[in-house]
Amino acid sequence: MKKITVIFSVLVLCCISAVAKKEIDKAFFDHLLDYANYQYLIAFIEKNDAEKSYIKDTYEKSVKPELLKATLNNLNDAPNYNKIESLFPDGSNDVALQLAGKINKRKNKYNKALDDNSLSVQKIIKNQTIQTSSQVNKLEVDIKKLQQQNSTLWLLIIICLVVIILLITTLFLWYKLQFTVNRNSLVRKFVEDVFFLSEGIKEKFNNLRSPIISDSNNNVRMFEDKLNKLERQFGELSEKVRNGIQQQAPQQANNTPQSDNALYFASKSDKQLTEQLPSKTNASFRVFAVNSNEAKFEYIGVVKNENWFEGICSIENDAKDNLTDKKQINTTQPGNVKKDNNNWVIIIPAKIKFV
Repeated sequence: MKKITVIFSVLVLCCISAVAKKEIDKAFFDHLLDYANYQYLIAFIEKNDAEKSYIKDTYEKSVKPELLKATLNNLNDAPNYNKIESLFPDGSNDVALQLAGKINKRKNKYNKALDDNSLSVQKIIKNQTIQTSSQVNKLEVDIKKLQQQNSTLWLLIIICLVVIILLITTLFLWYKLQFTVNRNSLVRKFVEDVFFLSEGIKEKFNNLRSPIISDSNNNVRMFEDKLNKLERQFGELSEKVRNGIQQQAPQQANNTPQSDNALYFASKSDKQLTEQLPSKTNASFRVFAVNSNEAKFEYIGVVKNENWFEGICSIENDAKDNLTDKKQINTTQPGNVKKDNNNWVIIIPAKIKFV
């Protein structure tokens, strides 16, 4: 539709130009009308005859290339009506040719427009064209100014973003330095008061920490029991290898003199002594002074983690002592055990000291 509108505009211009006889000669007018005529033909055919068979066979191969030879800068190559009529076989597109013929008849109006007002009309058109050109130039200048302002605005936005990022980074590094290096800084005191010295935070932390510590202690104890059992098995195996009598090792242990009728146990489960041994080899506890269902007990095993003795032995070392450096454990006061269903249960914990 736009193309047809442009073509009709050219036709109107041609008619006006025909009136301005003193400015445009007959040859130029004819070429201009031929140019408008074939442009209209192209628009009409491609809009209305796109599905017809002659489009590919005739129009695309021979008609359109011939019609497109001319331009506004070189109107001499524009095909006239006779040339256009010869490009179409008989009956291929009579409607388009009839329209082209009507447009071609407008050439006859050139000689009919001889009145004196033609020159003034031409001048009016020229003045309007000059005015339009000046407005277009002014519009182009305004567009360039807007583009420059837009570029400047984007540059300012980018600079502001960079400055903001640098400020945030600087503040973060400064606060981090104040918190880690300067222990008396206001930032550190504020964080400590809010997060570390708050009673509510302490209470929540303790509630969260208690089950974790309890589970950790249980896991440590279970691991220590398994490790002690492995140590005992390794000790028994080593003893059997050294003596060369693997089958008689338990009997020799049973024949070991026990002047005090003491009992030996390798480990414990909660407050109950477990894994009774025939001798003190690899034993952790010694039960002595047996009187019916009651007796005394002491710790005679290797150095273990202090948590292992919880509930069975009380440690008499000073709180400042580093127990991990100790090499031996001595019983300073025996504890009491009681026999319950053939199991010795600790009633009063023994007192021990790491030395």
